[in-house]
Amino acid sequence: MTQTRPQNSRIRPKLSSIPRRNDEASQLLEMHKLALEKSRLEAELKRMALREAVVQERLLTIQEQMDERVKTTCSRLGTPDAPATNGTSTPLTVPLPSAQPRGVFDLLNMEY
Repeated sequence: MTQTRPQNSRIRPKLSSIPRRNDEASQLLEMHKLALEKSRLEAELKRMALREAVVQERLLTIQEQMDERVKTTCSRLGTPDAPATNGTSTPLTVPLPSAQPRGVFDLLNMEY
């Protein structure tokens, strides 16, 4: 089971509970540990870059589908033309509520 860490936290090095002697073998072991951590982090960066590309592609597909839906809805309703978009977001129009005086509410009672 993997542990989750907060998003903006610093990656801490792994520490051993017993301090090692300062000899050549321990230095080589430390270099090996650092090399493994470096390769692990580089692989993680590659995975993140691939995931970002997949997410960006999906966002573009969703945007294209939303633009198409807006165009077809506008053509069905007889609106002269679809609202202009800049490619990043589709402006949505929200119908305003009917002109009811303030303080007048329709109540709905539900019984279980």
